[in-house]
Amino acid sequence: MSYEKRQRKKARWNGYKWAWIIGYPGILIFELIAFLFEPETIIELQSGNFG
Repeated sequence: MSYEKRQRKKARWNGYKWAWIIGYPGILIFELIAFLFEPETIIELQSGNFG
């Protein structure tokens, strides 16, 4: 494998790594919110009916 190809692969891997580092906690936080608020509550929030 050429040096250039290896560097390209490394750059792509770094991109995936950052997407993973940034994206995964976001998914966890979303899951936590979805768990804390039941689906009915989320639907109410989206439609703007507070109480």
